[in-house]
Amino acid sequence: MYAKRNSMSVVLRIAQRMRDAGVGPELHSYNQWIVSFATAGNMNAAQELLRCMQVSSVAPNSASYTALITGYAKENDM
Repeated sequence: MYAKRNSMSVVLRIAQRMRDAGVGPELHSYNQWIVSFATAGNMNAAQELLRCMQVSSVAPNSASYTALITGYAKENDM
């Protein structure tokens, strides 16, 4: 929902609230956000989320990279 509106700031606030509550975000949350932003065509936000994962010590997996590759392919930016 937020990704469709390109609301990266909202997603980052939600992620911070999750961290403050001690519940993540974890790999699945990040991957869903990356997929959503990539699907919406906001590859800058998708790439930023990958960076946030790494800074937060959440290791990206094949689904993380597949979402990015799919998004870039959709944008013809490979």
